[in-house]
Amino acid sequence: MKKSKLILIVFSSFTLFQFLLISKNQIPLSIDEAERYLSAKTINTNGNSLFPVPTFYLIPFSLSNNTIYQARIPQLLAGLFLLLTMWLLMQKMAGKILKEKLIFIYLALIIVISPWLQSLILFHLPETLSLIFFCLAIIILIKITEDSDNKKHWILLEISMLLFAFSSWPGLIVSFIFPIFIFLFFRKTFRQYVLFFTLILFAILGVYIIKNFNHIRIFTLENTFINQITPKKLADEINDRQKIDFLASNRQFILPNYVRKFIYNKPFLAFEKTFKKTVSFFDFEQFAYPSISYDITSLSGILPKGNLPLGYFWEIPLLFLGLYAFLTQKNRYKTLIILIPLLLLPSLFFEKRDLLTTGFLVVPFLLFLEIYGLHQILKISKALPKTVFKAFSVTLLVLIILTIYEQYKLIYLNKFSYQTSDLYFYKEIAKSISSEKDNFSKIVVTDRIGPK
Repeated sequence: MKKSKLILIVFSSFTLFQFLLISKNQIPLSIDEAERYLSAKTINTNGNSLFPVPTFYLIPFSLSNNTIYQARIPQLLAGLFLLLTMWLLMQKMAGKILKEKLIFIYLALIIVISPWLQSLILFHLPETLSLIFFCLAIIILIKITEDSDNKKHWILLEISMLLFAFSSWPGLIVSFIFPIFIFLFFRKTFRQYVLFFTLILFAILGVYIIKNFNHIRIFTLENTFINQITPKKLADEINDRQKIDFLASNRQFILPNYVRKFIYNKPFLAFEKTFKKTVSFFDFEQFAYPSISYDITSLSGILPKGNLPLGYFWEIPLLFLGLYAFLTQKNRYKTLIILIPLLLLPSLFFEKRDLLTTGFLVVPFLLFLEIYGLHQILKISKALPKTVFKAFSVTLLVLIILTIYEQYKLIYLNKFSYQTSDLYFYKEIAKSISSEKDNFSKIVVTDRIGPK
C-alpha cells in the first residue's frame, strides 16, 4: 500500500512539473489538437467524429474560456491515468521481479521519463486514451486467465475494447485482431465465454463501420497503401508506362498487343507494388520518419521535422537482453509477446509510417522487456566485486541523467527542432489580433495580398 501511494505521488508530481514546464515555455497546440478541442466545444453542431471518445472526453474541459493551458489540462490528466495504468499492467506482468528495489525504482522512472510516452501525452490525446484502454484490456485479460468464469471481467474487457476501438485508428485496427488472438491462444482456457465475447465485439464494430463506411473508405483510399493498388490507379500507371516506353523508342516501335498484355497487366503491377511495400517494411529509418517528408528532404541530408526520439540509446541493450532471456526462460505470459508484431500492423497499414502514433501499442511490452533485461543484469552483477558494481552503477546513472536532460531540453527549450514554423506563425497572428481587437470593428486574416 505504501508503494502504491508513493507511485501515485511520484506520477502526480511529475504531471504537475510537466504543466509548469509547458506554462513557462509556451508549447503551442498543434492544428489537430486545436481542432479536436473546438469540436468538443461545438458538439451539438460539428463535434461528432469517427472516433468519439477523445471528443466526449474533452467536453467537460471545453466549457470554460479558450487558453492553451486549459487545453493542455485534459491531456496531462489523461497522461497521469496512462502512467498509472501502465504501472498496474507492469505489476501484473512483472510480478516478483518488482520486489527488487532497483527494478522498482527503474520502472517508476522509465515510465515517467519515456520519450515515447511523453510525446503521446503532450501532443496526441487520442493515442494516449487508446493506450490507457489497451492497458486496461490486457490487465483484465490477465485477470481472466486467473479466473475465466468471472462474468464481470468479460463485461469489463468488452467495454475497454470498445472504448479502445473508438479512440483512434490503431485502436480500431487492433480491436479486430485482438479477439482473434484471444480465440486462437486462449480458446481452451476461456471455452465458455470467448466465442460470445468475440461475436458481440465484432457485431458492434460491424455496425459502427457500416454507419461510418464512407468516411472510412475515403480515409483508407487517401492515407493507406490500398490507394496505390486500386484498379483505376493501376490502369493509369500501366498507360503511363506504355507511353514512356513508346516515346523512348522515338515513336518508331511498339510491342505487339499480346506481349503488352503479358508485360503490362494489373495483377502483375499490383504484385510488384505489394512486394516493394513488404520489403520497405524492414527499412527502420522509414518507420521513424514519414515517407513523404523523407522523400522531400533526403537529398539535403536534413531529417524532416515532427519526430522526437522514441527512446534512449541505453534502452536498446536492455531490450535485446530482456527479449533473449524472456524467450529462453519459462514465463507464464510468454504468449502475450506474440502481440508485438500484431500491434505493429497499423504502422505497416498506413502510408505515413510514423511509429510514434501508429506503433505506440507496443510500449507496455517494450517496458516489460526492459525491466526483464535489467533483472538479468542484476543477477549477473551479484558475482562482481562490490567496488566494480558501484563504479559501473554510478557511471550508468550519470549517463542516464545526461541523456534525460538532453531529451527534456529538446522538448521544452528547443521546440522548433521538431515543430514546424507554422505553429509559431499562427501564434503570432493570434497575439496580434488580440492586441488590436479593440481598435477595429472587424479584422480579416488572409494570404491574398497585392493587386487583384
